[in-house]
Amino acid sequence: MKSVHLDLSKDERFDFPSINRCIYCGSSNRKLTDEHLVPYSLTGHGVIFRQASCEQCAQRFNREFEQHVLTKMWGPFRERIAAPSRSRKKGKSEEARDIHFKLLNVVADELVEVGDHYARAIPISKLPLAFPSWRL
Repeated sequence: MKSVHLDLSKDERFDFPSINRCIYCGSSNRKLTDEHLVPYSLTGHGVIFRQASCEQCAQRFNREFEQHVLTKMWGPFRERIAAPSRSRKKGKSEEARDIHFKLLNVVADELVEVGDHYARAIPISKLPLAFPSWRL
């Protein structure tokens, strides 16, 4: 198998040709769309599988799953590392935003909530890189 080296800082891109069917459901009689092998919001254009997912599967996997993960779980992390975004306005990543979290304690190998949910306005640039990897 041939490997491909891409410099994502230069927004390099590699396209795989279409296999003329959906990589998720196998359908070959639906309109196909391009599929980012790693989501655009993490790497920019990166590696694209041309005409690789039908619109129904793209809706299901990309919009329902990926959008939840990339906005709800990794949103602050993506802002912190200035990951690509089609919708974020330039300069917005330095604004403070509310970060919601719960305090948890480990008691007898179980997580136990300590108190109520908390929210604090924290500038994205002040977040530690590991913090936003989990939805707390």
